[in-house]
Amino acid sequence: MTLKKAYQTLIFSIILMVLCVIIYALDVTKLDLTWGMTGFAIAAVMSLFSVILAIQTVRHTKEVTQPGFLFKYRYEFLDWLSFLSVSMMAIFMFFMFIALPSDVKHSSMNPTLNSGDRVVVYHFNYLPKRNDVVVTYMLDYIEDEYYVKRVYGMPGDQVNFVNIDSVYSSIWINGKRLVSTSGTTYLVDQAGINEISESISNGRLDDGFYIILGDNANGSTDSRSFGAVHEKDIVGKVIFRLWPLGGVS
Repeated sequence: MTLKKAYQTLIFSIILMVLCVIIYALDVTKLDLTWGMTGFAIAAVMSLFSVILAIQTVRHTKEVTQPGFLFKYRYEFLDWLSFLSVSMMAIFMFFMFIALPSDVKHSSMNPTLNSGDRVVVYHFNYLPKRNDVVVTYMLDYIEDEYYVKRVYGMPGDQVNFVNIDSVYSSIWINGKRLVSTSGTTYLVDQAGINEISESISNGRLDDGFYIILGDNANGSTDSRSFGAVHEKDIVGKVIFRLWPLGGVS
């Protein structure tokens, strides 16, 4: 690492730290950033340490007429460490504020997503849209905190329930019966109707609330169990499937 490169790395590290603070202050994500900020801080300390030590090493090189093997090894190690730490800072920023890989744990989104699939979740200033596959935060509901579902009901939508039999009803939004991507009608019992109805006023879904359902209509824990969810609890959109490789629609 030359002295010029060391100073360039230092400047780039400072720019990343300033950007991180600014973006964090803008509150562009609904995710808990504790883990990311911890990792970013560690990477930032590593970067500053390696750059400062590299500057001292480069300057000391001029005073050494015949650098030994250990001195040369230290020089190359600092070069590698500075590159690694700056790269980690950039990666942590990307994960914290733009997109994050995640796992699908259950089969509620079959056939679109299966248990064990690896997906990418976009969460930068995300605003839910109809038919988006989203990740929602449900603290302490059953055993999990995060659920992957599809958005069906939007704020202001007209919501009705039509009896199918003595137990179940179908869900109608804006005059259309809700069916899954595979064509199965979404059925809801009276308990589920009561849950969803808590976010309905004058027949329409309240501002900020969304009805989310799993593509596996007969095997999904969704708004039929915990009601409509608020926008603040929908953390992001599933935009890509890493494994097995493919899109999400």
